[in-house]
Amino acid sequence: MRLSRHSIAASLLLIVLLATGTSLALEAAEKSLTIEPEVKAGTTLVVENLLGSVHVVPSQSKGSVRVEARVVAEAKTPEEAEALAESIRLEPHAEGDTTRVHVAWPVDRFTAYRPPKSGVKGLLKRWAAPMLRGGSTVEYDGQLIQVGPERKATGLSVDVTVTLPYDMSATIRQSVGLIEGRALRGRLRMETVDGDISFERCFGHVTARTERGEVRVSSFQGEELDVSTAQGNMELTDVRSDRARLHTDAGAIRGLRVTAGELVIESASGDVKLGGLEPTTADVKTGSGKVDLATHLKSLRNAVIQTATGDVILRVGELTHFDLHAETKSGLVKTMGMTLDLLEQDGQASKLQHGQGGPELRVSALGGSVVVRPYDASRLDLLLKN
Repeated sequence: MRLSRHSIAASLLLIVLLATGTSLALEAAEKSLTIEPEVKAGTTLVVENLLGSVHVVPSQSKGSVRVEARVVAEAKTPEEAEALAESIRLEPHAEGDTTRVHVAWPVDRFTAYRPPKSGVKGLLKRWAAPMLRGGSTVEYDGQLIQVGPERKATGLSVDVTVTLPYDMSATIRQSVGLIEGRALRGRLRMETVDGDISFERCFGHVTARTERGEVRVSSFQGEELDVSTAQGNMELTDVRSDRARLHTDAGAIRGLRVTAGELVIESASGDVKLGGLEPTTADVKTGSGKVDLATHLKSLRNAVIQTATGDVILRVGELTHFDLHAETKSGLVKTMGMTLDLLEQDGQASKLQHGQGGPELRVSALGGSVVVRPYDASRLDLLLKN
């Protein structure tokens, strides 16, 4: 018997509903909260939320801080859903040089939560990540909280929008969910336990930390960029920073057009691939992962590149002059479409030069190979050259 597309879709929906223990008869309630805390110049705003999202946007009026929350609750009856939504509060508290806005959850009564559904589309979208990850355990207000597809969990989420003036210091903490920042200038710190972090067109100092989640950076310019993931990839596009530190315990680091005065990259397990990379100094290390860097060495003075078990591919301009000190298992460096002069070789170590020499590249790949090729040559170009 052949099933129609509508029958298949209905079956899939039923499977999802049964897996999550969610009933189509659940009632939903919404609530909006807004506060405008006084944050003095030179102090730091801290915003904390358990489950949902935090969006950080620029203020249109100088010095004005605004925190808005959209609460969505779900229960068996309208009265229960309404009472659940009413249990959420925004609690401001000023102490010393910190103004804290805490989203108060009813953790004294409920210690297991799930994102509420909002129609079939919202259900599938919101539940995909928690179902695949198997849920999270986080600490909030001194309580251990379970977040995930537990059928008896409380359906509740809070989406927060924080409006910041320029040149403010702020720390955003979202236990489970997404943090997004857009068009901000100042000193900003973003932290999640299980959730992605994304920011674009930001200026100044940005620190991003996530235990399980991805980090995406687009159009950043400033003094310092510090990004770290325990389990998750990071992607960067159009970054210009005096200092940039990228760290991941398990995840890939990818980027395009990354310029930094001082660049430090550490990946315990995961590939590093950066195109349009133009640092002044660079220190790149991976435990198990390939390193693939494309650069014209416009401002580079020196770079150290190390990988324990992966290969290193250097894509450099054909007219670029540089010195290469390489350590490989065989002691050899492979070139594709370029010619390097071998100056010295001693066991696993080789010293090579391109052109008249210049910036110093020190590469160690004792568990892999080192390949040097033209910056933007395609496979066909290399085949024709060879």
